[in-house]
Amino acid sequence: MSTKVFVGNLAFRVTDQDLQGLFAQSCKDVKTGVIITRGRRSLGFGFVEFGNAEAAKTAVDTMNGKQLFNRPIKVELAKEPSEVATPRQNKPSESGNATRTPSSNPNGSPSSPAPQDGSTNEGRGRGRGRGRGRGRRGRGGRRNEGENIRERPPRVPSKTTLFVSNLPFSFRDEDLTKTFQDFKIKSAHVALTRNGRSRGYGFVEFENEKDQQIALQKKNGLEVEGTGKPINKREITVTVANSVTEKEGAPQGNAQ
Repeated sequence: MSTKVFVGNLAFRVTDQDLQGLFAQSCKDVKTGVIITRGRRSLGFGFVEFGNAEAAKTAVDTMNGKQLFNRPIKVELAKEPSEVATPRQNKPSESGNATRTPSSNPNGSPSSPAPQDGSTNEGRGRGRGRGRGRGRRGRGGRRNEGENIRERPPRVPSKTTLFVSNLPFSFRDEDLTKTFQDFKIKSAHVALTRNGRSRGYGFVEFENEKDQQIALQKKNGLEVEGTGKPINKREITVTVANSVTEKEGAPQGNAQ
């Protein structure tokens, strides 16, 4: 059984951290959350990976229909490669010769699909993409067959930074700093939306890997208290952050 779940109906502004943070609030053994993109634009779905298949199944039962940015998300077990159906071969023609199927490039998409009107490929496509803003996508904004949509490669675990989720929404940088005041930290940052509201997660950077690992063991599952009434107590989830290029609302190089 798969250790990943598919998460659909996501708002385009949802980040990897938003996705991982949401699941970490209610599920155990969350490893990563990844939004699938074309270029830098979200495609509205992603995957969350767990440490074992049982945790993934529990996440489906727990999280399907939950709200994220006022949208109910769809959660189901991700299919393993062996479960994906292979395309059916074209039926032989009346003359007894099998119709040639288009060859595939390494991405799995047809490299030269046959025309559907019985004509040859010769001369087709001339003039396409000229003027009227069609460009490489052609008429109606349709993407080229070879355009690649894929899950981003795994990211490198940081040796100095921790990702902290399930924070009270009243938490700010100083609150996160106070939570980890037993250690020598370089910075503590709570991720905020553009209008200044907390995203419920943050990052803590340490002076060295030793302090990072000790803090990971001591602080994961710690109950913290937010401000305001009623009193908001939460058990935070602490994991090793991943080094990346950028993250909206987080310090450069500390994003998950």
